[in-house]
Amino acid sequence: MPKSTQNDDTTFYIVDEELALLLPATRKAWENKLKRETITAYETPPQISARMKAVSYKRFPELQEKIDQYVADMQKGKATDFSLEDFPEEAVDSFLYSIGASGISAFIDMYLRSPDAQGNAEIMEAVAALSRARHTILEKNAAVFSD
Repeated sequence: MPKSTQNDDTTFYIVDEELALLLPATRKAWENKLKRETITAYETPPQISARMKAVSYKRFPELQEKIDQYVADMQKGKATDFSLEDFPEEAVDSFLYSIGASGISAFIDMYLRSPDAQGNAEIMEAVAALSRARHTILEKNAAVFSD
């Protein structure tokens, strides 16, 4: 999972649906770090498809296989045991860009639905980092989509 974004802070940009998934103890532990995500410039499926095609993982063939399986599972609405820990560090940013804010939201949702993840500070910090990556992508999308 990404360890940080540009700010390297612990802000957790959260949407209402995600906030509703937080266990009371998790909400209390993160209450001063939660910030409502207000940008809604999510990608369309064709935009995500174009991004996925634009990113190459030729240097990491085993990673490409995992990504292909993850995408196939997501399209079928199936859960997957896919983890960003499977990624070489230099491939994470490209992957997050390729799946966009929509794909990052799916990861966040998956983690927040796991009570074990919510009880693990390291995992929650990584989820917060995902939220910051999503926020950055949403900012960029908003700038591009508004043109």
